[in-house]
Amino acid sequence: MGTVLYVCRANQCRSAIAAASLRKFIREVAPTSGINVASAGTWASQGASVPASIIELANSIGLPGLSRHRTRRIDYNIIQSADIVIVMELGQREAILSEFPDFKKKVYLLSELAEGSFFDIPDPALPGVNQSGVVLDICRLVEKSTPKIIEMLSEVKN
Repeated sequence: MGTVLYVCRANQCRSAIAAASLRKFIREVAPTSGINVASAGTWASQGASVPASIIELANSIGLPGLSRHRTRRIDYNIIQSADIVIVMELGQREAILSEFPDFKKKVYLLSELAEGSFFDIPDPALPGVNQSGVVLDICRLVEKSTPKIIEMLSEVKN
């Protein structure tokens, strides 16, 4: 059906969690949808792993596979191959559109798709951020945005 690309800053937590969450949700409710899911970071270094605390948290809520995830930085080919690009922060949207202005019509904020409002998702890797709360929020927002994503992908392919 199409490709969804989640983007955060480092591609170590938020975008990886969002991608794993959408993959899980699709396996459960629409296994034959043909939706591909990927992730990248605006300032990611290549090949870093997800922090152990995030992997443990993800495993505890049924999001396996993050231990195999390796970070990658967004580039022209990655963004071009995506039908929808979903970012965690307004600043990430601005960074992507500054570098890749031709893709303006396919870049959205996760909160925008899920709730129709614009707010940033905090980075759970930063000190003082409630990791568990952020991970659960990301999963909730991904699940809530999935019907909109499926609708958008069907419009892109028509």
